[in-house]
Amino acid sequence: MHSLENPFNINSVRPLNDPKECEKLYIKEVNYVPYAFGLKWNYADYEAIVSRFYQDDNIGAFKRALYLIDAIGGTQAAYEFTNTKGRFKSVQLGEVQDQELLLLLLKVLGEAKAWPEFGFVLNLLCSGAGRAMPRGLGNPDLYVHASLNANIAAHLITDGATAGEVGGLQDTVLLDVRDGSVVFRDCFKNEIDPGGRAKPVIVAMMRVRNEAATIKFAIEAIASHVDQVVIFDDHSNDDTVARIEECRSDGLPIDLIRADAWLFNESLIHQILVDRGRELGGTHFIQVDADEVLSDQITPGVLRAIMSAMSPGDILALPWLNLTADMGAYYSEDRIVGLLPSRGLKKFKDVGFADDGFSQFPEWQYAHVNVAPFTYTRRFLSLSDSISLYHLEQINLVNFVAKKDWYRARAFDQNKKLPVDPYLDIRLQLLQMPDSTRPLEVKSRRVDKVNDLFGALTEWRIESNMTACDKYPALRPHMYIDYGHFSTSLANNISEKR
Repeated sequence: MHSLENPFNINSVRPLNDPKECEKLYIKEVNYVPYAFGLKWNYADYEAIVSRFYQDDNIGAFKRALYLIDAIGGTQAAYEFTNTKGRFKSVQLGEVQDQELLLLLLKVLGEAKAWPEFGFVLNLLCSGAGRAMPRGLGNPDLYVHASLNANIAAHLITDGATAGEVGGLQDTVLLDVRDGSVVFRDCFKNEIDPGGRAKPVIVAMMRVRNEAATIKFAIEAIASHVDQVVIFDDHSNDDTVARIEECRSDGLPIDLIRADAWLFNESLIHQILVDRGRELGGTHFIQVDADEVLSDQITPGVLRAIMSAMSPGDILALPWLNLTADMGAYYSEDRIVGLLPSRGLKKFKDVGFADDGFSQFPEWQYAHVNVAPFTYTRRFLSLSDSISLYHLEQINLVNFVAKKDWYRARAFDQNKKLPVDPYLDIRLQLLQMPDSTRPLEVKSRRVDKVNDLFGALTEWRIESNMTACDKYPALRPHMYIDYGHFSTSLANNISEKR
């Protein structure tokens, strides 16, 4: 067994600790966002940096400047920037097609409670008289759309806006649990009846590969909430299938589909799962991964009450919380850097839908596929951390980093090239900052079991990555963990990047 107790040694993540290099890259790079946080760490003078590239009536320069000011100077400085020297007016007059910029403006204007301007930008972003959320952001990331919707809804419901000031999001149904019963509201605190009331047949979908350490826990956690669990095993070469069969022998309602070869195509697998669920009579679907569980407060009765209110075409989104090791807090995306276009917003994820019976997943999108195969009608949305989806990947930070190394090894094996991942370089430092987390109202009861499971999973990831490094020696210096140390000592140091 390897020791996993030593902290990471991340003391030289270049160029983020070099303010001059960060400044140069922020001004020149197309993907400039990571360097804003390197500048923030070094207390840079953002006004001096902005003066080097800002041009009036240049939307791209406006967005680059606004992001830096918001990251370093804060909301008030960013809001003042939008209103000086006609800068906000220049954005208004432009034909703004950049939804990332509109999202950034909503973040700034919402926090400043500038409701007339907020309503104007919301009108640009939303489509049609129903003030609906746009159905796509030009980015396949499955968190972006729900996170944007949640950010806007949270501003509207908590900061005193009225429908008359900013319009409404008629396709957003907010949900919460009060005294054990599910309550539905619009974005302006009015309780509503969302309709529905059909008796759902709920199918859980899981796609797995080499999840022997955690799969039984994941299945047992979701099985009591649903009528059927449909699992696609993507050609595991460990004991994953044996663990699934054990669950089925215990009487859990499992339908297992096994791949003859490794597909690694999320869209295709999603379609296979939905097709099988439809064959089994499923009307409502929820998707969880082997490292995800519903929060303790989402009892089987609560989930069924939510699903019962959803009509065909509706989807369900929950806060997606990366829990810490004690399962009493989570790493907060509004305190940790997020890449465009999520922009550091708290993460939300679409996790379920009421099936329309005929929609299909796009064949071209092999990764980061949204859970629903259709253009949704309404989004049922929880803003409460108590009603959320727990993501357990970062319970053990060694596991988190080793998983990223596994992706690097796979890319190198297939393409002989390494993926660019400056985000992880940044995130490793931020995850360990004292203010990077927020407490949960109720600590999960499952902490001891989860930590044991993910300790075992981490061991497997390390051994798998050591094998890859032995196969491709050229890969070793580019991994985030120095696996050579596992062969010679109990240390686990992060390799220096760049």
